[in-house]
Amino acid sequence: MLNSFREVIGLWPSLRALSEEPEVCANLIAVRKWHQRDSLPSEEWMGVAKAAQRRGFDEVTVELLARIKAASAIGGPRHPEPSPPGEFQEAS
Repeated sequence: MLNSFREVIGLWPSLRALSEEPEVCANLIAVRKWHQRDSLPSEEWMGVAKAAQRRGFDEVTVELLARIKAASAIGGPRHPEPSPPGEFQEAS
């Protein structure tokens, strides 16, 4: 399961390859910024999803991109944070 925009972007062989997809309306500089910021503008979701489907990355859908955005917007952990030591220990 893909949990971040960076992971989605990483499916392509290079950032340049993603920027050259006909469905994606962004240049290489923009795609580099997406990768660095772990973000993907919502206006690009449809194009990225279509390009991903064409390449056989079937797990990449607009719905997946929306779930990734929702998780980051509410501060939901993409990877659970470890509990502080002793947080759930019973009192002795």
